[in-house]
Amino acid sequence: MTDFRDKFLPYDQHYKGILEFTFDGDQLTWFRAYWPNGTLGVYCRSLDGSATAVNLEFDPDGSINFFVGLYASEPGAFSPCVEANAQPVYAEVPGTNKRPFWPSVLRAYTL
Repeated sequence: MTDFRDKFLPYDQHYKGILEFTFDGDQLTWFRAYWPNGTLGVYCRSLDGSATAVNLEFDPDGSINFFVGLYASEPGAFSPCVEANAQPVYAEVPGTNKRPFWPSVLRAYTL
């Protein structure tokens, strides 16, 4: 899992979600899910075990459901979250002015 340290991972070819992982040593401490309509989902777990989740929910089977925000009223070909003739706009990475993007080659990347 630490192979994804400081990387962005495109993972949903339909909605075009991008994941970012942060680690403390070898332990995953949080992840963010970026959506092309600017919506951001966050899960953060401190080392003492407390956790916070925003725009996501955990199902009894252990799976995670992400809230992708509003769907486009007239979706384009890129994603149901992006209006036709509009460009995707992912949220800025906190503490930076950089934004993730949907890569032309589907693999983990750095900004």
